[in-house]
This record gives sequence, C-alpha cells and structure tokens, in this order.
Amino acid sequence: MTSDGGNNDANVDWTALLKWSLAQQQGFDADAMPRRELTKDDMKFFYNAVAASNAGGKSDAVMILESVERTRDGGTDEEAAVALEDLIDRCEQTENAGNMLSAGGAEALTAMLRAGRGEIRKLAARALATVTQNHPEAQVRAANAGAVEAILDVVRIDNDDGLRGASLWALSCLIRDCVEAAKAFKAAGGVEVCTQFISMPTLNDRIRAKALHLGRHAFVQSEENMSDAVEHGAIKSASECVRSEDVNVREAAATLLLLIAQCVDFTKNPKAVDQFRSAKAHVAKALSNMQFTTGPDAESNEPTRQALEQLIAMLTDAFSKAELACVHDLLENEGWLKNEQAMRFSPLPSWLVVVGQRLYQIAVEVGFVMDDERPLFNFSQCIINQYTPPGGLTPHVDLRAFGDLIASISLCSTVAMDFAPVEPNANMQSNLTLRLDHGDVLIFKGDARWRWTHAIPSRQVDIFGAERVERAHRISITLRTMDPDGHVLEVPAT
Repeated sequence: MTSDGGNNDANVDWTALLKWSLAQQQGFDADAMPRRELTKDDMKFFYNAVAASNAGGKSDAVMILESVERTRDGGTDEEAAVALEDLIDRCEQTENAGNMLSAGGAEALTAMLRAGRGEIRKLAARALATVTQNHPEAQVRAANAGAVEAILDVVRIDNDDGLRGASLWALSCLIRDCVEAAKAFKAAGGVEVCTQFISMPTLNDRIRAKALHLGRHAFVQSEENMSDAVEHGAIKSASECVRSEDVNVREAAATLLLLIAQCVDFTKNPKAVDQFRSAKAHVAKALSNMQFTTGPDAESNEPTRQALEQLIAMLTDAFSKAELACVHDLLENEGWLKNEQAMRFSPLPSWLVVVGQRLYQIAVEVGFVMDDERPLFNFSQCIINQYTPPGGLTPHVDLRAFGDLIASISLCSTVAMDFAPVEPNANMQSNLTLRLDHGDVLIFKGDARWRWTHAIPSRQVDIFGAERVERAHRISITLRTMDPDGHVLEVPAT
C-alpha cells in the first residue's frame, strides 16, 4: 500500500488485514505486544486506507464480501463473524449495499443461512435485513436468490432467540412492499410460520413482538395472505397478546388487530367475524386494565390504548340483544308490522330519534363521519320492510328526494346483500356481496349512496364461503333525511 492513494496492490489480501484486526483485538500469544482496542477513528482510518489503496477498483463492501466468502470456505467462525459485522456496518449506506449485491452478495448471504452455524446464520440474517431495508432493488435480488425460503427454513428448525429475532426482522425488511418477496413468502408457508410464532405462549417477548410486526406487513399484502392468516388463527392469537405484560407486545398486537379489522374482507373470510367476536373480551379486558395505570406506564401505554379503543369501537355491536328485542317490540306494539311495508315521516317517534343518535355516535367512533356531519343523521323519514323467503330487493339507488346519507338496520334473519356500480369503472370493483346478520347496521354515504346499486337476490338460501344459511323472516329499518321543501338533490360530481 502507498501513502499517496495509488493502486499499487490491486489484489490486496483482505484476509490478512482481517487477521491483523483480530490480532489487535485479541492477541495471538502471551509474548505479543499489549492488546489495544480499536477506536472508531482507528476503524475509519483502516477503511479509508483500504478504499484509497483500491481507488478505481472494488468498493470496500465488495472486498469485505469476498473476505466473508473466503473465511466461510477456509477460515474460522470467529473470522467470518468479524467480517460479517464489518459488512453490516458498511452496508448501512445504500451505495455500499448496492455494490455488494452486484457482486453476488445476496447469493453469498443466502448460502451462509443454509450452510452456516448459529452465530454465522444470525449475522447473515442481520446483513440481509440491513441490505434490504428500504432498498427495493436489494429486496428483489435477495428474493430471487432464495433468501426468503432460506430464512423460513432456518426459523423452523433453530430455536435460538437471537437467530429468530434477526430472521423475523430480515423477513419484515424483505417482504415489505416487494411483490417478488411476498410471493416467495406465501409459497413457502411464511404466513403459517408467522402465525405460529405469534401464538407461542412461551416465546421470548422480543421475538413475539417481531413476529407481530412481520404480520403487519405479511397478512395485508394480498387476499390470499389474509385468508391464510385467518385460517391459522392469527386474530385469536394476536388478541391474546394484547394482555401481555410487555408493552411492545401489547402495542404490536393492538396495531396488527386494528389493521386486520380495517383490511379483511369479512364476506370472503367469515371465520374472521367469529374470531373478532371472540377477541372482544381480550380487547375489552386489556383496555380496562389500562384505565388504572398512571405516570410513565400510562404514557407508554398510550399508542396501545388508542389502537384498542378504535378496535373496540369497530367490534362493538351497534345495539345489544336487549335493545334489539326492545326495538322489535316497539315495531310490533306501534303497528309497524301489520303490513309488509310501513312508512312514517317527521316527526318520528322518540325512540327512532334515539336510534339515529346512536348511529351517529358509532359512525364518528369508527371514523366514518366527522363531528360536523351531525345534520346528516337528523332523519325525517323511516320505512320498515318485511321479507319472507325467497323475497328480495331489486337493484336500485335510493331516490334523489332523499339526503346524502342513508342508514339501515337489519333484524332477524341473516341475508346476503349485493352491491354493483351504477356505471362500470375500471377503478371500481365489479361487485360486492355483504353478509347482514341480526343487528347489523349499514350506512350509505358518498359513492355507496349515489354510484352503487344495492339488492337482495330472491332465493331461499345464501352461501357464505363454506357456510350455507337458510333464510327466514327478516325486517329492515331504513332511516333517511328529506328536504322539507321537497327539493330533489343533484348527484354529487366525482
């Protein structure tokens, strides 16, 4: 090496330099010079010297990679570990990560995951996480090199917590917003592995939190992933985690549950409905426990509390069984059910006004409307319809004489309601089927009010996934607003 930065030694022996570094830190024998620890300045000089001696040649990240491969093939685990640590440090810079990947880094790290031993596997997983984090090109290269499958194979057979933690972090970095990695993850059974880690009661809290974070990326990437997660009990397992004594596990579990509730298609995943209904008790208990925390504990619990409150609002039934029974009695006693259809205009009975207020509160709690949209719930018209199988409802959009928001409550029998766009649009889903159970509430607003038809097909039986539901007597309560002067509304512009 020359001091002027020239490239007199293009074939620098990186392994020799690596061994020199080890010698400085550990010493080879009792007669060696006194050991000294390398400072950050020492390391900076060391790397700058290497880069200078190879100006116009290979980057230091690539040279470290070559050293890693040489120590893997002929060196000790200790040498390989030091080289991998160096590689991780250097690849925190995106440019270095790109250079290393171009030199076959993804393939080399994947090989170490498959063939290495405990510490080497852990460092290889850490290196993959560092290289692929927020680096789309690196994610694709690593996915194509088989890194996702290699990591999943490792976590299935190795119980070391350090390795598990590094591997779950690497998977999160790999699959986030990466189609190729997500497909590999799905094909290799990654959703099942992630769900199993979440459900392990004896698992280290730090590892379980990482598994929950991985679920946030993995479960919502596709309908197939979501279906797999529901099938393997991800909702049930995550709901049990919200009562963990570890604040990080609680927060990760609450965030994951809220994300699933917001993204899952309940029509395609009917088990999710049952799992969330079962989860309500865990969520409510966790919220109750947080009410008694004070000081720093209360502050650390705040993100979890907010997520759980939003989740419980989504999971809470609009009306209790007792309230629904009361509504049915009122309909019967006031003569609403003497005919298949009954209608009433303002002023509405006081109990219907209370129902309207409850619907507004629920819509605000789940973020469907803003506080200042209260006038949309000042209902001035109510229609009660009764349906006997196989009776249904023809596709329609409610009359323009009614307001911008329409609310409906379904009573008694379960039924399937179909939705379809008035004018087919490439940006819109072609159709949608929604399951309505006793007490379910529908609120139509925006496009759902004006640009989609809703209908109930005439038939005796509805099919929801693998479930076959025989229809029975059903009642719907529909609440709407009307202009007092009878003006017809214009359909809002897109």
